[in-house]
Amino acid sequence: MKKTFSDTCFAEIKDMLKSLEKYDIKVGEPYMHKQKLSLSPRIIRVRDVCEYSGMCDRVFNREVRPYLTEIKIGIQGVGFDRFELDRVLDDYIQRYGRAPTKNLESEQCKKIEKPAVGLSLGTVSGISTKPSTVSDFAKAVALAKKQKQKGS
Repeated sequence: MKKTFSDTCFAEIKDMLKSLEKYDIKVGEPYMHKQKLSLSPRIIRVRDVCEYSGMCDRVFNREVRPYLTEIKIGIQGVGFDRFELDRVLDDYIQRYGRAPTKNLESEQCKKIEKPAVGLSLGTVSGISTKPSTVSDFAKAVALAKKQKQKGS
């Protein structure tokens, strides 16, 4: 049986497809890099804006949407500018947010006793090699006050 031109082309195409299999490229799909580039869109559609803002649609439509410029996308699509949305959400947080009840830094400072430099309760003068704690400092102050009262 004699091979026709189309049979020869078909065989060549089949060989090319087999060679592409080792690169994990599927025919009919656009070629994508293995590392996908993660970009945040500038315009966020209405269907995605509630997830982006972390609000339900009723709260978003009542509290935030009136302050945003609606951008028409195609025939019936609507979206919002992400930068404008971030500014309006920042304003919303300023209006409805509340201050934290505890300050993390001050809580951590209470747990860690910092050594007071150069304080000793002993009678020997000079530089102490043992680090003193804040409670040692308080004891030293109380002792100094007692000595001052006795001397007065």
